[in-house]
Amino acid sequence: MQRLTGVVQHYDWGSHGALAGLRGEAATTEPEAELWLGAHPAAPSVLTESGDSLLARIETDPVGMLGGGTVERYGPRLPFLLKLLAADSPLSIQAHPSPDQAAAGFAYEESMGIPRDASNRSFRDNSHKPELIVSLTPFEALVGFRDANATADFFSALEMETAGWLLERLDRDGPKGVVEMMLSPTVSELDELDVTEISFQLGEACRAYEGEHWTTEASVIAKLDQKYGGDPGIVVAALLNRVLLQPGEGVYLDAGHLHAYVGGLGVEIMANSDNVLRGGLTSKRVDVPNLLNAIVNDILDPRPVPMTEDGRYLTPAAEFELTRIEYLADRAVDGPAIVLAVEEDTTVSNDLAHMVLSPTEAAWIGAGEMAQVASLGLAFLATVGPTTTLIEG
Repeated sequence: MQRLTGVVQHYDWGSHGALAGLRGEAATTEPEAELWLGAHPAAPSVLTESGDSLLARIETDPVGMLGGGTVERYGPRLPFLLKLLAADSPLSIQAHPSPDQAAAGFAYEESMGIPRDASNRSFRDNSHKPELIVSLTPFEALVGFRDANATADFFSALEMETAGWLLERLDRDGPKGVVEMMLSPTVSELDELDVTEISFQLGEACRAYEGEHWTTEASVIAKLDQKYGGDPGIVVAALLNRVLLQPGEGVYLDAGHLHAYVGGLGVEIMANSDNVLRGGLTSKRVDVPNLLNAIVNDILDPRPVPMTEDGRYLTPAAEFELTRIEYLADRAVDGPAIVLAVEEDTTVSNDLAHMVLSPTEAAWIGAGEMAQVASLGLAFLATVGPTTTLIEG
């Protein structure tokens, strides 16, 4: 059992004050978007006392660090990645690949000799990336395709000349058909429509909307238009469910579901992957062919994921499980696990060690190590799938 030092990612959509505020510090000069806690090769955490990389220790002794059961299921790697995410401005429209697509895409880019950290790389590892985001503040997000009939009502409520194009394609091919038309129009479609003009018209119509039913949806599209006016991804965003998660609520996203986080602070857990296929609203690489290959045409139920009485968020993901530990809730934990303090102090102790974590600090509990975790405020526990032991203390 050791303290774990994570890696801060300074993406341009990050917050100057959210993570610093949790630490009790003044706002930072450069944005802090994510705090990574785990063993991803791109940014592995460090075991603070020894100074060793968690990734290196796992590679040296996978069974000792992860346990034989985890290694048998996932190989010699920690199967999850835990993050704090702080968004001051919207993230890109994106989706994540399926296991098969991730493996094939990674193998192809490896064979082409593209460096894994290159800006023109889409598959930085060979894993899929199901993910769960749990809000710490009100958290606005666009997640998964909205019911096509509801989207048709939304487009019909807006006063825009090109609504007919969108409605026709939506009726014929579903929401994925609209995505294809906007991001990869055919030659005949290019002869008859201008995707940039459609995007501008949608933004203008959303700013001018004075109805009552679609106020929040129009507002978020207008916000995106203000920053990315003319980007076809704005129309893609209009196909998605808009949600405002309240603190403690979470939403789960599996492979192929389009999404864009708009703003807020949250705890995110995912399979141990950094594979992101972007379709717009970003200065980073947009990979339309692979994105279209990944997208599913399914409607996503945007309701928050259920949580058990003992704080476990229930998702179908096998790689991870996230548990919320609230004020004075005592938990006995069997590793491998990561404990993250979020509000007030959290104690992690066993017969050999006792540590107190301040907000944003974390601890690693290795395989075979039992520890007692208690919080004076709020903490989160990340473990491997549903087979990891979690016992109410």
